Amino acid sequence: MEITATIDGKVKIVTEASVRRHLKLEDSE
Repeated sequence: MEITATIDGKVKIVTEASVRRHLKLEDSE
């Protein structure tokens, strides 16, 4: 369970960073 929680947490963090990066790229344009 601990491993799964860690993976989920990392995935969530990575997804958030990707979304923010995407928004910033679109904002730049």
